[in-house]
Amino acid sequence: MPTGRGWAALGVAAALLVLWVGFGEIELMTTAVFLLAAVVVGTAFVRFARPTVTVARRLYPAQVHAGDTVTVEVELLASCKLRNLFVEDTVHGLGVARFAAATAVPSRPVVARYEVHCRTRGVYAVGPAEVAIADPFGLSERRAPAGGADRLTVYPLVERLAGLPAVRGLD
Repeated sequence: MPTGRGWAALGVAAALLVLWVGFGEIELMTTAVFLLAAVVVGTAFVRFARPTVTVARRLYPAQVHAGDTVTVEVELLASCKLRNLFVEDTVHGLGVARFAAATAVPSRPVVARYEVHCRTRGVYAVGPAEVAIADPFGLSERRAPAGGADRLTVYPLVERLAGLPAVRGLD
């Protein structure tokens, strides 16, 4: 599917074709055809390159108290060589982490780490990750979900109570 940049290129190509019809300048038509061809070739490129990626995620630690920080490690293993790979990992309710990799080869995993600051208590779903591949010009991309969802548990903050007697008795 074309990206926002791809749709803008198609709009500019259409405008250049209208101007070519009105003015008859061959450079306008050449530029319009080049933009149309770039979007079509980019869409065909991402159509045939399937983002088949295995995603493994680890949370360090998976259970924390409010105010603590969790490190999330995402490991991607591609089944074939992929270029212009983008990964979005969502921690529902806490944020989104985005990563980009120039290439991913089957023999070497791509590892990405990010930290999540847990402000409020609750149970949060981490993932599933969304993998996207784009053409070299960024005119079209293809997205696919990858991996499963993990669970992050944030317990309430534990506070020490002061003022209780140290020994039992009348005091």
